[in-house]
Amino acid sequence: MRNKFLVHSLLFFGALLLVSCKEEAAKEALPVLAKEQLEKKVVLSTNFEVLFNQKSKTALNNWASYLTLDNEVDRIKSATVKDILSNSNSLLVAIDSVAATTPTDFKNKPIAARIKTLKVKAAMLKQLNDFHDFTPEEVEQYAQEVYTAYQNFQLQLNEVYLEGLRDFEKNFDRIDSGVA
Repeated sequence: MRNKFLVHSLLFFGALLLVSCKEEAAKEALPVLAKEQLEKKVVLSTNFEVLFNQKSKTALNNWASYLTLDNEVDRIKSATVKDILSNSNSLLVAIDSVAATTPTDFKNKPIAARIKTLKVKAAMLKQLNDFHDFTPEEVEQYAQEVYTAYQNFQLQLNEVYLEGLRDFEKNFDRIDSGVA
């Protein structure tokens, strides 16, 4: 009986050793990006930004989780590949906080859907970092997707306080003309 236990224990630890050695070899086989690739500035297309009406601004300025998320996304606009990847977890935490603390005025299906979309895009960005299998171009692409999803989320937030089609058209006219 004791010999059986000893044999099973040795087999278990042998298999564990074999698996851990394979994981180490796999990690070493991953391409290591050069420092200049990690320090590459990410260039995002930021030609689409939401201009909030006064009611939206007031409500959003009182929502601490939203302000935190806004700062996290703002950091992406002028970040390096390394910065974006190292801050991907903070971005996900901020999105979770926004989802958990959404004020009643903003609790509706379209906004919830935008939050979920934003979270999926941010999770994809974090996954690049977790698996260390990325190129700077992929990081830039996912960062752009996060930024676009965030702008769509903001657009949905602004629509809560738009009083009608006329206000909606005014908002787009201001965006097109670049007037804040």
